[in-house]
Amino acid sequence: VSQTAYLESQNAIFTALKEEFTELEAVGITKDSTLKDYAEAVKAANSFTANIIEKDGLVYFTYEKDVSGKSFFYLATVYKTDDAFWLVNFACESKNKEEFEPKFIEWAKTVEFEK
Repeated sequence: VSQTAYLESQNAIFTALKEEFTELEAVGITKDSTLKDYAEAVKAANSFTANIIEKDGLVYFTYEKDVSGKSFFYLATVYKTDDAFWLVNFACESKNKEEFEPKFIEWAKTVEFEK
């Protein structure tokens, strides 16, 4: 319910959250903010301790979180469109991190937004 898009397979999860600039102004994020600014705000709002990585045209960070008794690995990427920032998460069980992290990075490079 809280995501703009959600896909799940047997082994991986994809979520996308659109946050319009007008909604983010209350936390100091505007249309002039950078992807790194938005990523820092997401980390702060969720109390994540992670380094922001800027590599291969992506801005992202990784973290792990326990959900319903299982440990999950997340790769969170951020994007900017004309009217919003987007937080796109790829996730898998932590035990599958080595297999999926390179795939998540490749998949993140294919994310596109239509006008």
